[in-house]
Amino acid sequence: MDSVSSIPLSVGQEAMWIAWKNEPEAPVHIMPTPLEVHGTLDMPRLRAAVHALGVAYPHLRGRIQHTADGPILTWADAPRIPVAERNISLGRDEAVRQAWQRPFDLTAGPLARVHVLHGPGYTVLLLTAHHIVFDEASVPVLADALRKAYAGERLQTADHNGPLTEFARRPRELADTPAGDAHRARWRRLDAVSAPAEPGRAEARRASAVETKQLRRMAAVWEQVLKKDGIKPDDSFFTLGGHSVMAGALVSAAGERFGVRIPIRTLFEHSRLGEFTEHVLGLTAPTAPLPDAVSPDIPLAMTAFQRRIWLAELIDPSVRNHVPLAWRVEGRLDPGRLRVALGRLVAEHEILRTRFVDDEDGLSVRLREPWVPPLELLDLRNAPNGMMDWLEAALRVPFDLESGQLLRVALGDLGDGRQVLLFCLHHLVIDGESIPVLLAELDRHYTASGRSQPVVQYREFADYQRRQRESDSWSTDLEYWASTLEGACADTPLPAPRQPEPNGAFQIPLPVGLLDSLRAVQSEHGVSWFMVAATALAVTLHRWTGLDDVTFGSPTANRNQPRFAELLGPCLNTAVLRSRVTADSTLLDALLRMRGEALGALEHQAVQFDDVITRLNPVRRFGHTPYVNVTLNMNLLDSHAAVLGGTRLTPVVDDSLRSNNAKFGLTVTMVQQDGQLIGLMAYRGDQLGAEHARELADELAALLARFPKALNEPVMRRG
Repeated sequence: MDSVSSIPLSVGQEAMWIAWKNEPEAPVHIMPTPLEVHGTLDMPRLRAAVHALGVAYPHLRGRIQHTADGPILTWADAPRIPVAERNISLGRDEAVRQAWQRPFDLTAGPLARVHVLHGPGYTVLLLTAHHIVFDEASVPVLADALRKAYAGERLQTADHNGPLTEFARRPRELADTPAGDAHRARWRRLDAVSAPAEPGRAEARRASAVETKQLRRMAAVWEQVLKKDGIKPDDSFFTLGGHSVMAGALVSAAGERFGVRIPIRTLFEHSRLGEFTEHVLGLTAPTAPLPDAVSPDIPLAMTAFQRRIWLAELIDPSVRNHVPLAWRVEGRLDPGRLRVALGRLVAEHEILRTRFVDDEDGLSVRLREPWVPPLELLDLRNAPNGMMDWLEAALRVPFDLESGQLLRVALGDLGDGRQVLLFCLHHLVIDGESIPVLLAELDRHYTASGRSQPVVQYREFADYQRRQRESDSWSTDLEYWASTLEGACADTPLPAPRQPEPNGAFQIPLPVGLLDSLRAVQSEHGVSWFMVAATALAVTLHRWTGLDDVTFGSPTANRNQPRFAELLGPCLNTAVLRSRVTADSTLLDALLRMRGEALGALEHQAVQFDDVITRLNPVRRFGHTPYVNVTLNMNLLDSHAAVLGGTRLTPVVDDSLRSNNAKFGLTVTMVQQDGQLIGLMAYRGDQLGAEHARELADELAALLARFPKALNEPVMRRG
């Protein structure tokens, strides 16, 4: 047995020691290992087993002692690891939480303890240790050793001191001796490649964005680790002499001070004190992961919708599946609070930190650590087109799908107390039904300072969708689609221009009061206004193409399960609506047939569009999506109005954005806002010319305007 009874602290251990000295009552750097007990524990045997554990691993009994050469971990004359048995009335999770969160006294030791908790219907054996002497990789080692000792096996005492001493020595050598010169020089070069901030203004801006008290708290951590005084918001970690070893110490100490887990890459990406503090203030997830947390290294299931639009971008990099959003703000949003709320939102909802990875193993989705979306502050007081300029620029720039950062945010100042809130997200992480959820969750985090709460995660929906494919009902639904689309033409022809034109988008000239004029038709024939719009589009296509059989697509929400009603993430499917008429069919005939098609689509929407295409295997054309190259969207903007931190958000509609987002040959979007219908048309210039698009829009608008009085009108033109 080794006679050495102390070892020096590593840089990371010293950072934890510093954090504890600053806030000794904070329940941080504590690592619980709860084990559910089945049967009855023999307490004398357990105490003997824990004592044997402390002998085999004496550093668990240690304490921190300050010496002239720096702090050390010593277990000379250390007491046994305590074992306590408690009978309590609390629920299991709360009992465990209260037990493990009791802080350790690092100067007194020991740095491990054992609880046996007896509660209503449970017994838990809780092993708790401080991170200075324990890490996650140690859990199976410690648990196995305890099992063996409880069974009466003798634990072998290994020489842990040599490896631990070497582990502490090497980082110190790199930090403080010429051996680390190359490492330190490289880290300084990393900071040098970033553009210098404008003196004065940049520092003032950061200082104003971060609460002064929090900035002082963070500065104290930096000064302690870097051993420098008077660090300012615009000072960089690397120019202050920071290096790789110090980076680990700094993020560890800062994480413990602020009660969050900070990835080391955060310091690389936000190297200045002010911006680093802003980022950390947004990381409000508990230091202990939620019970269903997923390792970033584990591939997760993706939905068919995600796979389809991801493949579309891989095949044609010019495709943009961006979702631009804009709201006028009545009231004033605080940028600092908004940043914090965005960070909390991302930390809580995995979909906003999901990476889409294309590597040698194929396409997969994985999680990244929480991040804080940068909030761009725009001065739009003298820029009437500034809002649209930002959105158009955000639409043009592709997202890095592998980064897991598929969200861009800006807050614009319009002057006279007016603001505008701008978002641009990738369709891989949001759909129209998610927008009210996004706003509600953002408001919750903006107005509350509490910790994260469990929410339904998108991976649960992806797994549910996967399991649906194994059910009998899924097979029945697939047969429905195969029968419904049997013999249908996979492409609705559009009058393409002789030479490709730019993509375009514009507002369809719908009459004011259209919704009110359709109510009698809706009531008499049991149809929705969407069914009327779908019929009008189908009839317009029949007349334009001369075909008696046309198809077009329409997104469906696919949120029938109550647990997914408030899910943040795309739950979309695409339904194919087929319209077949004869020479004698009237508008009413087409309407009633469309009613049946729409209801059938909703009843059988569990089967994904991709599975339908696989089953039917239609002829494909580049740039044309089978059956849905013409698409009809419904957008209920009334549900996108919201309250955020006491302000009122009103959505902004601008058809010019949609020309940058034209994914299909023709897309018609019907928007309901403030009791009115707004029609938008977007088209791909290589499949439909601007002149023909305008003519088609005029015909559609005219048909909708006279729809209630035209039910006996023939669908196909005669003569």
